[in-house]
Amino acid sequence: MTQTSLRARVTEVAKAALVFSFFGPVVGLIIFTVGYFTFESGPFTAVVGALLLFFLPPFVGFSALPFAYYMGVIPALVSGLFLGLYAAVKGSPHWPIVLASGLAAGLFQVLFIGVGDLPSPRYLIVSRLDPLLGVKMLTLATCIAATMICWGGLRMWNSKVTDVVTNPKAEN
Repeated sequence: MTQTSLRARVTEVAKAALVFSFFGPVVGLIIFTVGYFTFESGPFTAVVGALLLFFLPPFVGFSALPFAYYMGVIPALVSGLFLGLYAAVKGSPHWPIVLASGLAAGLFQVLFIGVGDLPSPRYLIVSRLDPLLGVKMLTLATCIAATMICWGGLRMWNSKVTDVVTNPKAEN
């Protein structure tokens, strides 16, 4: 039985960390924004607002990117490193592992980084004791969804490296 080279394993971890840290905050920003406006304004207004995002000048969308990376790069990087290490050691992770990684990143985001000072949308106020509970739940769901999307993108882009880990004969 041949062993996968250390270089292929390190490449797997680096690619996962790069994809998650680069795309994760942007995907999370889009998901969170659409979710927030869905619960704030109702579904119809949120769909119209999401469609208008595509027609706004580029600088409007780019102005939110620093905030997206400020809030999301650490959880995305941690998820990417975890899933990359998992793939390097055991092969490509299946969806329950990815879901658990997104859940852990979301809990980390809510507990340690915070959710900012956004008020809870009026349709998402679920507790009078914690007015931010709705935003915290939305943040948790956003982290899970962004992790699943980044994992899917990584699997499509990185299938050869994943095959190298599970089948060492595929290595060049």
